[in-house]
Amino acid sequence: MDGTGNPWFRADIGIDGRRIVEIGNHPFPVADLFQKLEENGMSVNFGCLVGHNTVRREVMGLPYTMHASDGSVRVLGRGVPHPRNYGTFPHVIARYVREKGIITIAEAVRKMTSLPAQVFPIRERGMLREGMYADITVFDYKALRDQATFAEPHQYAQGLRSVIVNGQVVVNDGTHTGKLPGMIIYGFGKKQEAENDSQD
Repeated sequence: MDGTGNPWFRADIGIDGRRIVEIGNHPFPVADLFQKLEENGMSVNFGCLVGHNTVRREVMGLPYTMHASDGSVRVLGRGVPHPRNYGTFPHVIARYVREKGIITIAEAVRKMTSLPAQVFPIRERGMLREGMYADITVFDYKALRDQATFAEPHQYAQGLRSVIVNGQVVVNDGTHTGKLPGMIIYGFGKKQEAENDSQD
């Protein structure tokens, strides 16, 4: 369970971070868990294997599949978020590129950068090219790996060296510089929505 302290969140922190099978001694029966979730606006992470290994290998190898996460911004050390918040991209490179060899490093990077930018579409991003925004991540290929787990999700990945956002160094040799040059990026749908509003 995830007690983040948000105003709308009234989670029972007594079961924060525990597995369903471990809640047997809690005052309410496990059978009532989902009703309690609905009543109190709590969230739950389901750790399970999605898809057969063969299917997952085939999907990962398709040229039009992209790597991403719906993880949200979190406060370090607060709550029990899904591990993906800290390690989605390092996990793909460490497991599916380096360990299993399902895709190449070049293909993995393309699926994380230029392909999403082209599909959505998000202009002037996703590639290293003159005239485009300089968003760059520098990592140690051999050392890169995710460390976050369901039991201990607040763990940064290993092997990340530097991060450049909009041409400014935000992380230098693993240390945050204090700069915050990021911005909200609106895709085509948002622009279209703004155009429609102006015509009303």
